[in-house]
Amino acid sequence: MTEVLVLTGQRVRLELQQPADVLQWVESLPAEVRSEISADWLSAVSGLSAADPWYCGFRIVLIDSGLAVGSSVFKGAPDATGLVELAYGVDEAWQGMGLATEAVGLLLQFCADQTNVCRVIGYTRPENTASARVLQKCQFACCGLCQHPEDGEVFLWERWLA
Repeated sequence: MTEVLVLTGQRVRLELQQPADVLQWVESLPAEVRSEISADWLSAVSGLSAADPWYCGFRIVLIDSGLAVGSSVFKGAPDATGLVELAYGVDEAWQGMGLATEAVGLLLQFCADQTNVCRVIGYTRPENTASARVLQKCQFACCGLCQHPEDGEVFLWERWLA
């Protein structure tokens, strides 16, 4: 039996997805969106036989209705220095309601509960001020613009865990 990992907040719960579900979701995306997905991450997910919170990602689900409104994911397991990267997105109809902020907070709590994570990073495109605001609300510090190998020019954000 596969263990189900669920992170529960006030309004949303994050449900760990199975590798097959993640791959099916990727296939359902428009080609221009699929082209932005990391080939390394996709390869890692393809090689999994069971759900892994560092690669499979979480569906963001509204507690009161059970409606899935977005997703959040780590882009791999923590590295040797305790660094992990996160990413998130909420469907357009549900943006601006604080759901992404709550989801990122749940991911941060998950990281804080792990012994091998001490720093969490995320990237935002310069024009995506809403996503930057989510990270600000979650006490990330902006480290400035940088060149990301897959995403081009982006802002790097970091949060050190206590």
